[in-house]
Amino acid sequence: MWEVKKVQQYIKMKAFALTKGEVMITNNYHTLNLDQFMGEWGIYADGIEMAKGSLEQLDLKPGESKVVSLPLGDKKPDKEYTLNLSFGLKKATIWADAGHEVAREQFILHEANRQTFSHSSGEIHIAETSSTLVAIGKNFEVSFDKKSGMITSLKVNSVECFSQESEIAGPQLNLYRSPVDNDGRFRKAWSQAGLATLHAKNTKLSHKQEANGSLLVTINQTYESPEGEIIYHAGYRILAEGKIEVDNRVSFEGFEEIQTLPRIGLKMALAEGMENIQWYGRGPHENYPDRKASAFLGQYESTVTNLFTPYLIPQENGARTDTRWLKASFEDSGKPSLTITSDDPFIFSALHHDAADLDQAIRPEFLTKRPETILCIDSEMMGLGNGSCGPPTMRKYMVPIKPYQFDLSIKLIP
Repeated sequence: MWEVKKVQQYIKMKAFALTKGEVMITNNYHTLNLDQFMGEWGIYADGIEMAKGSLEQLDLKPGESKVVSLPLGDKKPDKEYTLNLSFGLKKATIWADAGHEVAREQFILHEANRQTFSHSSGEIHIAETSSTLVAIGKNFEVSFDKKSGMITSLKVNSVECFSQESEIAGPQLNLYRSPVDNDGRFRKAWSQAGLATLHAKNTKLSHKQEANGSLLVTINQTYESPEGEIIYHAGYRILAEGKIEVDNRVSFEGFEEIQTLPRIGLKMALAEGMENIQWYGRGPHENYPDRKASAFLGQYESTVTNLFTPYLIPQENGARTDTRWLKASFEDSGKPSLTITSDDPFIFSALHHDAADLDQAIRPEFLTKRPETILCIDSEMMGLGNGSCGPPTMRKYMVPIKPYQFDLSIKLIP
């Protein structure tokens, strides 16, 4: 409904000469003059409001347009700037109060360079057994299981940040979502390919100390499916000051019957109590690649519990797109937190449910709430489409079979 309201609004706002702060306003109402509405603008830097004001009174009849000029101010090169516009009712009506928003738009004025360059300032120490590799840095330690290639433990100031009770290790390759109602025509192919139950048939883990003191842990895995093979490479660069840089590469052999994958990304199980989520991306409500016009870039916060959307039939839900950074924190503010960033915007969901839980429940009331948080970080996510009663997802919102490469960085905050 948020998306319908946005795309069907009757006041259209279009960039005219954005570098000069000029925006064209068009009245698409059939009978109403825009003098019945009041307009507001706001300038945001990395999602934080920097300036705001009211638009001039617009006396525009149906079909008329006007270019308005807004003061943009100075911009810093390392920040992302957006311009938000909003129109609300000047007076109360029989259907809404005065100030009720009827139209809104957002423009990106300046994109920041999000590429990060890390410099290690110390040496990672190693503790190794026949089954485990432990990387020890300042105030933290990361434990890898050599057989599975997964991180089994991540401790910051001796506080465990990854769940030790969950069957989900992490981060691990994740290609599956619990099918939404619109996914009906893709569901069979996903099931036949076994995307929900992929297991690595072989894993190779190696490590080396780098000249700057950081530790590079390399994992190579092959996943076998009835439709082909998935080759996955992950490189973990662990820096002594508390940062883990993860480079991921995925390629496919076979899978001719798969028109689109559900997603390409990673999932992990965060420890119980890591309930608070902050992010800079689209929100506050859930949004997907083809359902995000109504979700503006901004800084938002929520609990994991409240990020869940209880659809009548449990299915994939709760995603937030175009995320620049994400912070996961314990309810106890004295405990550590994790901040996840990437060179490219990503999609995330943080829920007390895994896709398998959603698949098995026939109604939301039958879902069992996990104590841990299942955090999914996606490079690509298939759009939602209209396939339950209309056309399938548009091709540009599909995730085709091809090689993928994506990165993320996990910053450990004591």
